[in-house]
Amino acid sequence: MKQHYKSEKVIGVGSLDPTPALPLGEGVKLDTNKSTADNADPSDNSQSEGVKFDTNDSTAVNADPIHNSQSKGERLEKNESLTANEPDSLPSGEGQGGIKKPGYITANPYTYPVIKDYRKDLKDHQTEAERVIWGYLRNKKTGHKIRRQHIIDDFITDFVCLSKKVIIEIDGKIHEFQKEKDKQRTIRLNNLGYEVIRFTNDEVLNSPYQVAQKIKTYLNNRPN
Repeated sequence: MKQHYKSEKVIGVGSLDPTPALPLGEGVKLDTNKSTADNADPSDNSQSEGVKFDTNDSTAVNADPIHNSQSKGERLEKNESLTANEPDSLPSGEGQGGIKKPGYITANPYTYPVIKDYRKDLKDHQTEAERVIWGYLRNKKTGHKIRRQHIIDDFITDFVCLSKKVIIEIDGKIHEFQKEKDKQRTIRLNNLGYEVIRFTNDEVLNSPYQVAQKIKTYLNNRPN
């Protein structure tokens, strides 16, 4: 009888049925998606999957290309354009980065750290002939700037006028036993554009003024 009574209430009474309304369920959600999908708030995390899918389709076209939401193709194109416009990143140095090195830097940068201390020792302990002729060459007494114990490539020269590219060597007795070595050294310096003139210790010590005049004349006749 109880079951029959409930059936009559459902069929006969209709909208006056005192039975409590059904709680929100899948049927209601499905109806909501159909009616509100076009106007759904894309920021509302409670929306159904159907609404989220529709929102993504509508916003993908207008996505900001600089954000992480940009497509892989857009990121690749952006990166390629930046790389193409990057300036030369080579570090500046001797002959690199478009920066010309000073004219007085003539040493081999790879061997310079090894021979620079030896150069200092030679400069601090000149031979007697070197000391004498230096008195005639220093402070542009010949009309040309001359450097002593200057490194060119891998060699330490006695004296050099860089503007004229002339090397002045004062040879002691030891050079009588290393003529082949001196020859190869001269060839290398010639290939670098330098001329080499030589005087012996005896020439300098016996006639320093005459040697200085020969050097001056040679420099005056040498083109820049």
